[in-house]
Amino acid sequence: MANSYIEVSTSGTTYVLPDTFIYLDIDDINALGKNGDGSYSALTISSRTSSTRTIVLSGTPSQSTIRFYRATTSQALVNFVDGARLTEADLDKAYRQGLFAAQEVLENASAGVTTISVSNIAYSQLDAGFTLPTSQLSGTITNAQLAGSIANSKLDNIANSKLAAGVGTSANNLVALDGSAKLPAVDGSQLTNLPAPTFTSGLVFLLDADMSGVANYDITSTYINSTYDEYYITFDLLPANDGVDLHGTAIVGGSVTTASKYAFEHDRIGTNAEDIDDATDVVFFNPTFNTIGNAAGEGITGHVTLQNVNSTTRSCVASGIVNYFTTGGAHNADTFAGAFLPANRADVVNGLRFAFSGGNIASGNVKVYGLKKT
Repeated sequence: MANSYIEVSTSGTTYVLPDTFIYLDIDDINALGKNGDGSYSALTISSRTSSTRTIVLSGTPSQSTIRFYRATTSQALVNFVDGARLTEADLDKAYRQGLFAAQEVLENASAGVTTISVSNIAYSQLDAGFTLPTSQLSGTITNAQLAGSIANSKLDNIANSKLAAGVGTSANNLVALDGSAKLPAVDGSQLTNLPAPTFTSGLVFLLDADMSGVANYDITSTYINSTYDEYYITFDLLPANDGVDLHGTAIVGGSVTTASKYAFEHDRIGTNAEDIDDATDVVFFNPTFNTIGNAAGEGITGHVTLQNVNSTTRSCVASGIVNYFTTGGAHNADTFAGAFLPANRADVVNGLRFAFSGGNIASGNVKVYGLKKT
């Protein structure tokens, strides 16, 4: 009968050690699971209770047999000095320590499975030339076991091959900084919780909206507001009716403004054709000289820039350019502009409505960007 270990049948996670199994300290007790081929694998102990001789495993082992074995410390438990009084307890402890250690070696109590508690490795033990065999790095090292501060210099001599699948950028690798303290090229598609980018200037994307079968489309104050004073808007729209105009109308205070507050102009590029409505119009801008066709491939595409959106001293203005096809598929390109009249310069614009002069928007897309200043 072995003196340095006992073997029991697996039964849950909690085990009480018999009185006949003698040890100096319950923390010297470890556990192994006996595999089908006769080898052993280390088991994790979640708690040890000395008063009740109880061992609790972190989970029920898959093996049918468990070996609880003793691993008595090799550090001297009693220090005898000249002139000291010898006690029976000290003599017994010193004798038992040597006896137990000899039994454990003789009986191969650990079954050849060596375990290292990370929390018990002193920094001094990680000096130059120290390496860990791969077998010692099996299992899981928890954050709790890595508490404290192990200097980088103490880890320099652990070969990359000992760390999981090694250091690199392939699957299951550990990623290391290069010689310039920069990350190597890795796939960051699964990164989450990254801070929102901070732009110092340029276009800031705000909206990409598709629509179909609607009477009009409103860009609301969710997108046009006091955040930016200038906005860049692209649009691609097909009317449901043939031979119509596109109207852009401002939204002020949450309401579409159709009062006579605007002036607008448009000019057909490459011709002398122009249309001027320089006062008291009910449309912010009308971008085309000719009307727009609704056949497949026709419609209108363009962009408009809004400026002075939040000013109360300068009128909000719009300017842009469009490509469009008239009824019959003739191509036109026009420049256009629109503005609030000086008397209405205090109107703060917080939205824009697109609508055709007759019928619905059959289909279309609108994108909105804010122009950020430095």
